Amino acid sequence: MKVTKRNGQQEELNLDNIHAMLQNCKREDLGRELDVSVSDTALNAHIKFADGMATSDIQQTLIKSAAEKIDPKTPDYSIFAGRLLVTEMRKEVYGQFQPIRFLDYIHANVASGLYDPKILELYSEDEIDMLESVMDYNNDFARPYSSIVQLDSKYLIKDAKTDRRLEMVQETFMLIAMTIFAYEENCIELVIKMYNALKDDKISLPTPIISGVRTQLKMFSSCCLLKMGDTTESILASEYALSLMTANRAGIGVDMAPVRGIMAPVKNNTVKHTGALPLLKSIEAASKQFTQNSLRSGATVVNYPVFNWEIMDVLEYKNNQGSNTNRARFIDYTIGLPDIFLKRVLAKEDWTLFSSEEVPLLLSTYGSPELFEPTYEAYEKDETIRKKTLPAVEVFNKLIKERVGTGRIYIHFIDNVNRQGMFDEQITQTNLCSEIFLPTRDVKFDGLKKTNDLNTMTDGVLGYDLDDGMVALCILGCVNFGKLDSIDELEGLTDIMVRFLDNLIDVQEYPMNATEYPTKGYRFLGIGISDFAHFLAKNEAILGTKKALELTHNWAERFQFGLVRASINLAKEKGACEYSHKSLYSKGIMPVDTYNTNVDQITPTQLNCDWELLRHDAQKYGIRNTTLSAVPPTASSSLVSNSTQGIDPIQSVTDTFEASNFTVKSLVPDYDLEHFYMKSWDLPGNNSAEYIKLMAVLQKFIDQGMSTNQWYDLTKLPNKILDSNRVKKDILTAWKYGLKSLYYIRSRDKLNKSGTIVSGCESGACSI
Repeated sequence: MKVTKRNGQQEELNLDNIHAMLQNCKREDLGRELDVSVSDTALNAHIKFADGMATSDIQQTLIKSAAEKIDPKTPDYSIFAGRLLVTEMRKEVYGQFQPIRFLDYIHANVASGLYDPKILELYSEDEIDMLESVMDYNNDFARPYSSIVQLDSKYLIKDAKTDRRLEMVQETFMLIAMTIFAYEENCIELVIKMYNALKDDKISLPTPIISGVRTQLKMFSSCCLLKMGDTTESILASEYALSLMTANRAGIGVDMAPVRGIMAPVKNNTVKHTGALPLLKSIEAASKQFTQNSLRSGATVVNYPVFNWEIMDVLEYKNNQGSNTNRARFIDYTIGLPDIFLKRVLAKEDWTLFSSEEVPLLLSTYGSPELFEPTYEAYEKDETIRKKTLPAVEVFNKLIKERVGTGRIYIHFIDNVNRQGMFDEQITQTNLCSEIFLPTRDVKFDGLKKTNDLNTMTDGVLGYDLDDGMVALCILGCVNFGKLDSIDELEGLTDIMVRFLDNLIDVQEYPMNATEYPTKGYRFLGIGISDFAHFLAKNEAILGTKKALELTHNWAERFQFGLVRASINLAKEKGACEYSHKSLYSKGIMPVDTYNTNVDQITPTQLNCDWELLRHDAQKYGIRNTTLSAVPPTASSSLVSNSTQGIDPIQSVTDTFEASNFTVKSLVPDYDLEHFYMKSWDLPGNNSAEYIKLMAVLQKFIDQGMSTNQWYDLTKLPNKILDSNRVKKDILTAWKYGLKSLYYIRSRDKLNKSGTIVSGCESGACSI
């Protein structure tokens, strides 16, 4: 019987070769010897040999056999399955088990058109050889199966025609750092620091960066926020911008607040407006017309304020009742709640809905309660405008019903956003995953242009007029708290992350002026925290305890302090960003000055960092980045780094991750510390109150927002029904203590031994 090798040649089947390969993946010199059974793996594979079968098919069967044994009682099978997969990948990419010369690897991918040839101009052969000596190829063999599967299936690039693998892990980590730091004076030192942070899983980068940096694709922003104005021009321009940014792999947030309501007069009172649904259907179609690597389509969330004329209908467009003709189910919705609305809910008072064209002052004061509330009340008394009045509780109950029913009607507390933000200009919307809060302006046709000759620009940032459209982009990354051995590591990691992402702003390309010039003027960053549940468990800090609160407070303060200091240092070195003056940072105001003081009821207010020095330096030098922190979901990158997702509790020590193209089982890190882990289905009181309070401690320091979910175990509730009061109390707790948004509602209605995690955003377009 013959088998077909990867090069197409055939040879006699030799079972000893299979056993030797399995034994090779077990051995100690790959890092440590694994406690696995080679014979069991081979026997359980039940390989059905056929004459001429491919050796790669045999390998895949063995990998699956090892992966099926992953369990807390036999954890080494996770590493074993990973080693088997790495062996398969090496033979395909290198043509052999041993790595090839790094320089030859780069030349091959430049010749294929995958890599930008500039990399060979920016680094000498000697420098490339030196960087090769730094690479830890055995790091691949220490990675669990889930990490290798995620890298192989999602991040490492394959030939689009043949599906042949072109990349390996360590080279990818090194080339990402080389690409971004190439123009720094001490580039080699920075490249090595960044490579080590990636290799050791101390930082996580989003999908557009890991899959794009080093290639000739140069658009790396994860989040895109745009505002649709109440004109035909802006509606059409917004739909184009949305489509273009989706094609460039960004998740989209659209602010629909300015668009007038159904039956409102248009064209000098000669036509009546057709309302929200046709526009939402158009946005839905635009979002879904592009796919990325045939694995995911675009994803969009639409922002509406709770006083919108059509809010009661909009809240239903996600649910499964009705038909697709009167629903827009394949986009998501986030509703802005001002303080006055929640106060009226609590007081059981009425609420009034307006059409945007009749309340321009309401839109311009949205997010500033001292101006918004009297304006709102004045419009309520104005008998000349169109309005609807209904009990505030009725609107809130509708919101809760649809949020519970779909899990995906999101909430943002617009006054918390603006009070606790770092801008002196209005913020009206959020992004796909509810953690980014940036200024935007109506998109117009002039903003869709792409001007390459900067010398022709005369006004504003590089000559661009923001009134032609401001589409806000945010570049993300995370520090994996659970991977750090000491709080002192935060200083170096925050410094390298700010420098890396700031450089990326200048390296990436922009599809239109409305994205390029605002991004270069404001230099938005959103660096977050991940592996948080692991971090607490590793430090034996149980949710709801004083230790968990104080530990979170200390680390979050040090984290944000490090980010701000790094950005000020960059301002000293490279200059403050053009719009530094629009940031409260440049006035010496810090997140510790703007946070919601109700948090002081939860944990002590003592600060350990020298914020006074930071204020002085910020006023003197300005800031390089007008925002620095945001906490995104990390469903994708958490698999790569074998870490827990973002700030979420775990569902089980053994998780099954389902993506669009694979399912993989993984163990949480330090699973033996299960007693200390916060678990989504074991939260105190089967509500999210204690968890939300802990998140509020983090939010005290984060200058944007956080993707915070609500968690409920329906199996512990009568008839498995989630009562609305439980959900309402958690929402009001989040508002009270200063959270800026609430993302998903997560629930389970049946008992299972392992949690099933679905990729954070419907398409994965935003989750990092």
